[in-house]
Amino acid sequence: MSFVLLIPLLLLAAALIVLIGPDDTRNFRAKIAAYPIGAACCGAIGTLYVVAVQEPISIRFYDPGSVASLIFPIGFYIDRLSAIMMTLITGVSALIFVYSTGYMYQDRHMRRYLALICFTDFVLICMVSSANLMMLFLFWQILSYLLYLLAHNHEHAATLKGAFNTFTLLRVADAAFLAGIVLAYGVYGTLEFQELFARATERPVAFSLWPGIDISAATAITLLIFVGAMGKSAQFPLHFWLPRSLYAPTPVHALLHAGIINAGGFLINRLAPLFGLSSTTLHVAFVVGTLTAVLGASMMLAQNDIKKTLGFSTIGQMGYMIMECGLGAFSLAVFHLIAHGLFKATVFLNCGNVIHKARQEPHVPHVDQQEEEEKKVAEAMKKCKEKAEHLGLPMKVVGVDFQSGGEKITFFFTAETRINFRELVKQLASEFHARIEMRQIGARNEAKMMGGVGCCGLPLCCVSFLPDFEPVTIRMAKDQGLSLDPTKISGLCGRLLCCLEYEASTYSEFLKDLPKCGSRIVTSSGEGKVIKQNVLSKTLLVAFDDGRLLTIKVEEIKEKAP
Repeated sequence: MSFVLLIPLLLLAAALIVLIGPDDTRNFRAKIAAYPIGAACCGAIGTLYVVAVQEPISIRFYDPGSVASLIFPIGFYIDRLSAIMMTLITGVSALIFVYSTGYMYQDRHMRRYLALICFTDFVLICMVSSANLMMLFLFWQILSYLLYLLAHNHEHAATLKGAFNTFTLLRVADAAFLAGIVLAYGVYGTLEFQELFARATERPVAFSLWPGIDISAATAITLLIFVGAMGKSAQFPLHFWLPRSLYAPTPVHALLHAGIINAGGFLINRLAPLFGLSSTTLHVAFVVGTLTAVLGASMMLAQNDIKKTLGFSTIGQMGYMIMECGLGAFSLAVFHLIAHGLFKATVFLNCGNVIHKARQEPHVPHVDQQEEEEKKVAEAMKKCKEKAEHLGLPMKVVGVDFQSGGEKITFFFTAETRINFRELVKQLASEFHARIEMRQIGARNEAKMMGGVGCCGLPLCCVSFLPDFEPVTIRMAKDQGLSLDPTKISGLCGRLLCCLEYEASTYSEFLKDLPKCGSRIVTSSGEGKVIKQNVLSKTLLVAFDDGRLLTIKVEEIKEKAP
C-alpha cells in the first residue's frame, strides 16, 4: 500500500516543476505541472476505493511506543474519512491549478503563486492523512503560515494588513490546540488516534478546577482542541480574519473556501470518538455553530461586495457544519463539508467574471460608495482651503487623495513660491485624525488632476492616457512647421502642448534627409535655393536662378551647391 505515498510526493513534484527553471519557460512548466496534480487526483480516487472495500492503510516511519513519535511523528493513517478528504482536495486543486495558469498568466510572481498552490495541496494531503495528533498539528501550523503567503500581493497595504491579522488570530487559536495536545499526551500517554480513543474510553479521568467543580479530561482536551478548530473554520468570535483576507487572487479563495477552511470540521470529525465522550463540548460546539450560522448569514445580506458576500456565506456554512458536529451528526457534517467545498470552489472560480461585468455597469453596485467618496473629497478640499486662507497661505488646493483607508491623506496644491505649511498640516491632522502630506505640483499636473478638453476637442491626453510628462521644446514646433504663436501651441496648463512630442522624433528623422531652408542645391532642372520644406512628403520648394519656382522631390537632388 506504499503507493499512497505518491499522492503527496506528486504534489510536491508539481511545486518543484513550477519553481525550478528559467523564467522564459514558466508557462510551459506550469502546463506540465498540471499532470502530476491530475495523477495525484487519480491516486486519491484509487485510495478511496481501496479503503472502502478493504481496511484502512497505515504507514509509519517511527515506533509509536518511543519518544520518536513526538520528535519525528511522520506516518500516514488513511481511512475512509482521510480518503474522502484527499479526493476532494486533489480534485478541486487540479481544477484550481489549471484555472490559475490562465488567470495569473501575466502576473510577474506567477511561479511563486503556482508553487505555493501545489505546496499547500501537499500540506493539506499530509494533514488529513496524519497518523497521529502531533503530525496533524505540525502540518496544521504550516498551513497557518501558508495562509499568510497566499495573500500574494503583499505590496498592497490592505492585503498585507489582512494577512497579518489572519496570522495573528490563528496563532491564538493554535495555542489552545497545542495545549489540548499536551494535555491529551499527559493524561493518556499517547497521541496515536486509535489508541487515544481506546484509552479515553477505558480510563475516564476528571480534574478539579476548584472545590466542588470537576471537569472530565475528555471535556478539557476537546474544548481546547475545539478552539483551534474555531480559528481555522472562522467560527464566532474568531471569524474576523476571513472577511479581511479577501484581497488575494480569486483562485486562492477557491482553495481557501473549498479546502483550507474545512480543516476545523475535519479535525472534529477525525477526533469524533473523543468529542463523543464530552456532551459539554458538543453543546458548546452546537451553540457556537448556531451563532456563527446566524451571524454569517445575516452579515452576508448586508454586503454589496461579491467577495465579502461569499466570505460571510462561507462563515455561515461553516457554522452549520460545526452545529451538525455539536448534534453528533458527524457523517452529515462530512457530507456538508464536501458539498460546500465543491459549491464554493465553483462560485469563486467564476466570481472574477461577475466582478468584471459589474464594473462595466456604472450604476451597479458601487454608486453609493462612489458618491460618498466624492463627498468626502469635496469636504476635505473645502476645509483645507478655509484653513489655508485663514493662515494667509498663497496656495491653490487642487486635489485630495485618501490612502490606507483614510489613515493618510495627501493634499495637492499649486503655488508661485515655496509655502511653509507646517501649521496647516498640524491643523489638518487634528481635524481628520490622520497623517497629512502636502504635495506641491506644477501646472501640468494641475491640468491632469482637474481635467478638461484640449484644442483638438478631445479630453486632455494627460487625463485619458498619458502616464508621464515628456520634455517639450519650441524646437519641436519649428521642426513641424507650426505657428510659434503661444496661444496656438500651448495647452490648458499654459505650457507647450504635449502632443508636439508625439511626432517630434519622426520629424527629426525626416529632416536629416532634407536640405535646410536657404541652402543651395543642384537638381536635374538646374541650380537653385531652397525656399520651403515639406517634411511629410519629403519635397522642397526651390527658387531657381532663372526665376522659376518649382516643387521637387528629395530624390531629384544631385548635390548641394557650394
